[in-house]
Amino acid sequence: MHKHKSKNMKHHPRKLSFISWFLADTRTKLLSILMVIVVFGASGLAGLNATLAATGEQVVGRSTDGATVNSTFYVSVQQYKTGAWLDYGTRTTPVTLNTSEAKYRLTFASSQADYSFNGWRVPCNGVSTSGQTVEFSSTACDGQVITLEVKSTSSAPAPTPAPTPTPSPSPAPAPAPRPTPIVTNPTPPRNTPLPAAPVPDTEAPITPAQFVAMADIDTGTINLKWVLATDNVAVDHYELSRSTDETNWEILNDKILSTTYIDTSSSFAVSYTYRLRAFDVAGNASPYALATSTATTFVPNVTVNGGGRIANPGIDDIVIEFSPESVLEDAVCSITESVSEQLPRDAGYELLSGPFTLVCKVADGKLIEKLEKAAQAKFLYAPEVKATYNDIRFYTATNDPWQAVESRKDADRDVIDLQTQLEFVVFAKTTKTPLWLKIGLIIVVIGAIGAAVVAVLYWRYRKSQQSKYYDYLSKERGY
Repeated sequence: MHKHKSKNMKHHPRKLSFISWFLADTRTKLLSILMVIVVFGASGLAGLNATLAATGEQVVGRSTDGATVNSTFYVSVQQYKTGAWLDYGTRTTPVTLNTSEAKYRLTFASSQADYSFNGWRVPCNGVSTSGQTVEFSSTACDGQVITLEVKSTSSAPAPTPAPTPTPSPSPAPAPAPRPTPIVTNPTPPRNTPLPAAPVPDTEAPITPAQFVAMADIDTGTINLKWVLATDNVAVDHYELSRSTDETNWEILNDKILSTTYIDTSSSFAVSYTYRLRAFDVAGNASPYALATSTATTFVPNVTVNGGGRIANPGIDDIVIEFSPESVLEDAVCSITESVSEQLPRDAGYELLSGPFTLVCKVADGKLIEKLEKAAQAKFLYAPEVKATYNDIRFYTATNDPWQAVESRKDADRDVIDLQTQLEFVVFAKTTKTPLWLKIGLIIVVIGAIGAAVVAVLYWRYRKSQQSKYYDYLSKERGY
């Protein structure tokens, strides 16, 4: 008789597939997926948003109730460059600013309608002020809207309700009834409010403060600046006059909209007294502010026989070279920032630098209106500027409308010619991300998130299977 020895069958733990493991304890795994999506999605979408963000802030005027105001407001713009604040003149809203600059200073100048200034709102920087000047970091405000809040200073009279005609009573029955006449002009109720008469503005602005005049040694001009004047409604413009004896005055400009002015018509080695006053929208004038300065002596930097080369520090990297016989007399030439009411309008392009004016003065202080031979203006832009813009356009003007001019290359500089039109400005088109690249970036971000989710889940699956196997070994070996 054969004896059969029974053997205990050893059962290894059943190995679950990845899908079966995932379907078990679904809640824990869904929480893991959510955590991965939050972490990777937040960082990925933040980077995508930075890549696709719009360039440039826009300054607009809004009433205190949040509605956009279609009137024109004047804003003085300053940019912080090369360790100093540089004036970029007074612009009209809406103003588009360039985010490549690190810091801006905006000052409310005046309104074209009956609105008084109420305050600045810069939401991207958390700046909120009732003062007329505000400073903020431009890089933090990429694609944002900066608002200047205003309130109306004129109140329209409330409309008087139209009188309701008194209905005619029905005629009483009588042998010869007489119709009751219909009242066509009933007397309005005695409590109807009369429209309030507008109160005229008779209060003059405050005298402009910190008015100074400084002679520029390099340019032969006199630079004037002052602090924005204040008014109970709004300052509209400034009037600047000049005198050599403080008796006879010459008006240099009676419609200045900014808080700076460059006197390019001053004669060399002559002392001048300047007076400045502010006007409000009602025509009230402030008292005069006075400043004095003496123009520098004549030291030419461009000569008839030798030509010359100028490059002003503090202004964008611009060099202007003059060939011999470019001028008929030795002259002092300089690149000065100018304020233009009307700049070129080119769809898709924004202001890159300028406007600037080439100013050349001879020994008697007279300005050269045109050059005998064209001077070469050469522009050099930093690599980050070239990466931001893919098309740069140049415009020139004197008293005529702006005209686009062709540029050429000289090594790493863009070059244009200046001869009869001595004012110039540079515009550029922002490099935009193509649609196919945007879609590709979105697909990459989504794919990265998906891959991260699968990797985490698979890692947890492997850890789970490994843990079960170690538990099995422990039971088999009795420890």
